[in-house]
Amino acid sequence: MRSPVKTLRTRALVGMTVALLWSVPTLAQQSEGADDDLAPDAPAAPSGPKAKLLVLPYQPIYRTVDQDKAEKATDFLNKALSEDVVVIRGGEADDSATTPSLATAEAAKKAAEQAEANRDIGEAIAQRRAVLRAMEENASALENADQYVLAQHYLARALMWSGADAESEKVMAEAARMNPSPELPASEFSRLYRKWFRDSAKKVVTEKPGDLLVKSALPGATISLDGREMDVAPVLLQKAVPGKHLIAAQVAGVPPYKAIVEVKSGAKSEYRVTFGGTKGGPAVGEVTDAISTNALSKDAVNAAVNAGKAAGADYVVAGGMSKGEDHFKMHTFVVDVKSGKMQPLDMIKFDLDLLTAEADVIRIARQVETSVKSFSAPKPMIASIDATVRSTTTINEVSAAPDTSALAGPAKTKTTKKDGPRRVFGAVKDNKVKIKDEK
Repeated sequence: MRSPVKTLRTRALVGMTVALLWSVPTLAQQSEGADDDLAPDAPAAPSGPKAKLLVLPYQPIYRTVDQDKAEKATDFLNKALSEDVVVIRGGEADDSATTPSLATAEAAKKAAEQAEANRDIGEAIAQRRAVLRAMEENASALENADQYVLAQHYLARALMWSGADAESEKVMAEAARMNPSPELPASEFSRLYRKWFRDSAKKVVTEKPGDLLVKSALPGATISLDGREMDVAPVLLQKAVPGKHLIAAQVAGVPPYKAIVEVKSGAKSEYRVTFGGTKGGPAVGEVTDAISTNALSKDAVNAAVNAGKAAGADYVVAGGMSKGEDHFKMHTFVVDVKSGKMQPLDMIKFDLDLLTAEADVIRIARQVETSVKSFSAPKPMIASIDATVRSTTTINEVSAAPDTSALAGPAKTKTTKKDGPRRVFGAVKDNKVKIKDEK
């Protein structure tokens, strides 16, 4: 008869043997790698890269919707898109973009002042010209139009000192086109200079004006001309003095944009504010402009492709909003950057107070995510986004004529000791200059 202790040991050995046998895979399993398939915690196969979506701001169709309503709808969509896609907010500031600087202009200005102190007027003129070139190339860094105008006056003064009167008057006229009645300090500009400038200003404001149509790459941009606020783009600046002007544009959340542009006498010119330091680049404006006029042409679809490429996106999402009697309608489109195909999504409606908009936009977000996987009904263009909207102009019109009231009345002719005589700088052999007083 076995002892109880031996019996327990025998049962334990049998149990361990069975456990080991269960834990060892068969030869078939080893050869076929079945142990990997049976592992319950094996990691899932990696999915493909997430689709990158450039989401452009919704655009009011024919200005039937307030801009802030369209911006809210855009925010709703950006928030509703899931983490399965990468969202790039079109029109927002691109942190990787180069920031314009006036460092070159400041360096040239100091060099010009030093040259003037040394009576090296030829070098001073060259540096004053360099200041203007640097300002034009980096106009967005200008604080205001007066910086550029004053730089023109300093160049005109240097030319006047050198005796180049005709060229000096030409530069004075350019300054007068931007600001015909500035307050020039007598300590910096002689009485004679201020008189010449006043006469020049009176002439340029009588020249045949021109019109300038300013469009924007971003919707809702407030446009200014030479520091005077005009209106929201697209805006037609009427009766502007022909010549150079400083255009400025401002959109909330984006660095301001400025540029020196040319207005042609008796003609209509067009300029698009690009906001180059934004995601999607200047092509964004071509898309939003098209949507604002109730259409998506082939050119607009191509512009969406270019915006997507600029942002490094796979797809571009854009749309427009229109207003009915008691509701808003939102129209959304997805453009495949690679193929250039466009797919329209369902049109949705929500109340004028946007109480249900956030929930309704979720359905569009899901459609966006589905469309980037498969384009079910691609179209090359959309002739009419909303057939119920009445066609009307989307361009604001405003007078850009300057205020000439300060030019009225005769100019002062009395010379005071403070004003001083005119100084003409003549070159000498060592490239220095001597001063002649000419009363």
